[in-house]
Amino acid sequence: MVVDGIYDQIDYVFYEEVNLSVLVPSRQAMRFSSGGKTVDIARQSATGGRLDVTLKVDTEGTRLALTVVCPEGLAGAVEESRYTAVGEDLWVFLEQLGSTAVIHYAQR
Repeated sequence: MVVDGIYDQIDYVFYEEVNLSVLVPSRQAMRFSSGGKTVDIARQSATGGRLDVTLKVDTEGTRLALTVVCPEGLAGAVEESRYTAVGEDLWVFLEQLGSTAVIHYAQR
């Protein structure tokens, strides 16, 4: 379970070679609430685009399942990944572009 609080993205690393030209650099912050069962994500891309979403959080062991609640047009979409939370740090492991990406967040 992830502890309630605000987490800032501090690192995003791929562990295999990938074509980074298809990615738009972005930064994001997440606010976990309701005992780690809800997360609001604010993502700002380097090109100026912004995405704000609210997700329902389901964790079991190291599995992290996020189901979109809002915005309505994305509601119901699910993204599953693995995670580790230790103290004030959160690491999310995503299978992306044929590689494993590790996103490190630190709690404010």
